[in-house]
Amino acid sequence: MKCSSRNKIIYVRSEGYYSTEREQAVFKDLTLSECADRCTFKIQGVNCTSFEYDAIQLRCVLKEGYGNMMSDGSMLPLKTLRNISLFQQLCLPGM
Repeated sequence: MKCSSRNKIIYVRSEGYYSTEREQAVFKDLTLSECADRCTFKIQGVNCTSFEYDAIQLRCVLKEGYGNMMSDGSMLPLKTLRNISLFQQLCLPGM
């Protein structure tokens, strides 16, 4: 689901996971907060719905998919890698 401007956007963190979705944009030397902002505010026109963050290399990868959902709603396993975290966007009703 894509968030609208009326939604509050939060991210669910999965430690040690990354998705197999195609990379839409890659940034280096960013903090986690800066990476989340780039996803939330659709930097470089990427319709970001998830991102991966490597805390050791300070690498931010914006993705356009959730990485674990098939079109029928069933789950796909995520790949694991120790220093990467996957952040999946959730839309909450506006406050």
